[in-house]
Parts: sequence; structure tokens; C-alpha cells
Amino acid sequence: MFLIDLLEYKTGMRYVSEEILKLSDDCRLLLVGFGATNPDAIAKLEALWAKKSSNKNWRIGRSEEDTLAIKAEEFGGAITLVDLDNSTVLADIYASVPVGLAFDDKREQLYVSSEFNVRCFRKGMFIKELNNNLFNCVQIIKQSRYSDSLYVVCTGVDAIVQINPNFPEKKLFTWLATENGYPFDADGNKRIINPDKSYQFLDVGGTRRHTTHVNCVEELDKDTLLATLFHQGELIKINKKTLETTVVINGLRSPHGIHKIKDGYIVSNTRGNNVLLLDKDLNVTKTIEHNDFNWVHDAIQIGKQLFVANTNGGEIKIYNEDLIEIKNLKHNAKQRKISVLYCITGRQAKIAFCK
Repeated sequence: MFLIDLLEYKTGMRYVSEEILKLSDDCRLLLVGFGATNPDAIAKLEALWAKKSSNKNWRIGRSEEDTLAIKAEEFGGAITLVDLDNSTVLADIYASVPVGLAFDDKREQLYVSSEFNVRCFRKGMFIKELNNNLFNCVQIIKQSRYSDSLYVVCTGVDAIVQINPNFPEKKLFTWLATENGYPFDADGNKRIINPDKSYQFLDVGGTRRHTTHVNCVEELDKDTLLATLFHQGELIKINKKTLETTVVINGLRSPHGIHKIKDGYIVSNTRGNNVLLLDKDLNVTKTIEHNDFNWVHDAIQIGKQLFVANTNGGEIKIYNEDLIEIKNLKHNAKQRKISVLYCITGRQAKIAFCK
């Protein structure tokens, strides 16, 4: 359990504990991105889903009407630092809809996604923004293991963009779903995305206007990416040189996270309410399930433990190597919704949160 209450929602909310400075540089902490912290907006969203799901013809995904009813800025958001040794919150800072997190050791800054850009966070404050013409509904941010670059998932335009943080406007690599096998949106309408046009800050419609609603990316090797497609329920593999796109796993239900772990990869099968563990050859080896799971948005590995974000259940379940649940970090799901989990070290936490 979190031992102190998370802050009540308000724009600009901020809590940073002096205990961060006492952390060892190599200790591992959990950084949680809460994509929603406004109870009013959460209540409106849950009422909307309840109404729509009662319709036998209901299809997953927010329509343009739904998006207009609850704007992204209404959801609030926060990045929250958790000490795993005693399950206490060390920092809790307002951040609008943070769905992606990544720390850059070279530049000593934490990247935090927002709807239309990537924000750089250091010493407890946002210091600048990274912008690109395809940044729209920015989701996961991943640092490349093979070059000084970032992958940015631009869900609003069904794209994955690779950039150098020093020159974010220049695209090192671009994958557009609309040009690589996924041209039709969730309602069957053909979609065209011009990679040279600026979509940043544009209202491109709701989830159903997306052809894939691509959610996450991970490197398989220096020339190959893995990505999760929400609408298709697929884990795909992308050849960066040829742009050949192949399906690795299908039959998933609204998947989100795909992350590298020690012996392979971990996939969050969000609406399927389970987590898949893959070996290095992308074969499913184990599945984590629980009766309490309700919208498993993300799952990561920290050390020998696995952390599973049960978003609508208001908790983070922690599993040991034998996949036995050993701890449960709870919060009020009516007040906060988890969007992403990330591991950060004590040194990185001091740089990000302490002045």
C-alpha cells in the first residue's frame, strides 16, 4: 500500500520529499505516470463507457463526439515516484496526461509525453519541449539501445517516429500505419497521413479515426521494431530498412505495453486482462492472469520482479520470479488512472526531482 495519500487533483500540484537526496545512486525506484487524476473527468469517462458498453452494437474506442465531451486537458495527470523498499511516495507532480516516460542519462533529463509534444523534466520542473510535425496524441517514448535517439509513438497519426533529442524536428525514421498495411480507420474509412504536413496541435478526431491506434514500441534489434496495435489486437514486427510489417501475435484485445525484459519481452494485453511473457524468439512462454485485473495498461520488470498496472482496479501488483504475487500497491481508481510504469535509479531521481 502507498503509505501516504496521493495529492488531490489540481493543476500545479506538487510534492517532493527530501528523502530523495538520501537515496543511494544505484537503488531502483518505480516511476508511475497517471494519465488521469481529475475525479470529475474520470467519472464522466466511466459513465460514458458504461453507457456505450450496454449497447450490443458498441465498438471499442472513443468517437469524435466522445472526445469532444471530455477533452484531454480535463484529465489532469501526474508523475509519481515510489520507494519500493517501504512503498512510500517520494514525489507527486502535476503533468498533463503523461503516457510515456524515459530518462536520458547523457542529457540528464526525464522525458515526459504530453498530447502534442515531449517535455523535458529536470530539478522538479519542465525545462523545455521537443516538437515535431507528427507529434499528436504522443504515447510511449523509448530510448534506442543502439543510437543516441528516441522513438516517439504518435498515436493520433498512427505513426512511430525516431528523433535525435537535439534536433527533434528532423525525423531519423518514420513508420506510418496508413502506408504499411493499415489504411482504414476503425469505421472503415480510408485515412491518408502526409508525413510532411504538420499535425501537431490538430484535432484529428477520436480513437476510432485511427487506423491502428498504435500504442507502444520496442527494439527487437537495431534494424527491427516491435509495436502494439490497439484496434487490430496485434503485436507486429517492423523492418526499419524495408518497412516490411509482419504480425507476430494476433488475437490480443486492445494491447498497450511492449517492453524488453531479462529473458525476452513483456506484453500488456489490456482488455484481455492478462500479461504475456515472450522469449527472445517472441514465443509466448507464460501468462499472468488475475480475477481482479481490469484494463492492464502496462507491465515492466524491475530487477527480478514484475510490476503490473491494473488500471481500473486501482493497483500495481508485484510478482516474484515464480510469478507469485508478493505485494500490491493500491490507490483510489476513482481518483487516478495509471498510464505507464517506468524504472528509475536513485541518481536519476535526484536529477529529475531535486533542485
